[in-house]
Amino acid sequence: SVEVPPPPPPHQSRACLRPPPCVLRAPGPWHPPPPLPLAPQAMEEVVQADLLLHVHDAASPLVAEEAGDVRDVLAELGLDEQAQDARLLSVLNKTDLLVDQNAPGDAAQDDILQNLVPDAVRVSAMTGAGMDDLLAAIEARIGAGRHVAEVVVGPADGAARAWLFARGDVRHSETSDTGDVRLQVAMETANWARFHARWPGLAE
Repeated sequence: SVEVPPPPPPHQSRACLRPPPCVLRAPGPWHPPPPLPLAPQAMEEVVQADLLLHVHDAASPLVAEEAGDVRDVLAELGLDEQAQDARLLSVLNKTDLLVDQNAPGDAAQDDILQNLVPDAVRVSAMTGAGMDDLLAAIEARIGAGRHVAEVVVGPADGAARAWLFARGDVRHSETSDTGDVRLQVAMETANWARFHARWPGLAE
């Protein structure tokens, strides 16, 4: 007969109590695991996005290296340096941790950030500081080159309404008692021309 040893107590580990795969390694320098690959749909969304928020950890001593890693990944997805500069909006988070600009450590970190991303929006997700500035920066970037207009679509204009939602930024929607919907839409001039060519009866 074969004697089966009892399981180890919860506070001990005979080999590895985590679910497989589990690899035991000799002590040594820790290296972060490679990033998980993006799903094809996520990669397509990144490549086609009009605006990408690049959020930096302002308090990280490796902020420059981390920023370089992000740009390398974007380059692998097909976004060259020019495309990245046009689409990226840099955001410095955790600025609440840089509390004393006169302290040597904080002053040095601030110099690094200023040289790395001089035009970044500075925020703190913890305190909420800078969020209004971030929203304004996003609005300025995505609203550039767009014309804002109001369109009234009736119950029978479902296709036109869907077209506006698919290609424009619908900022406000108000439904009347008759079922008509007044939409405030921000959209590129070329798309407005296409819309009115397809639905000439729906005036701004």
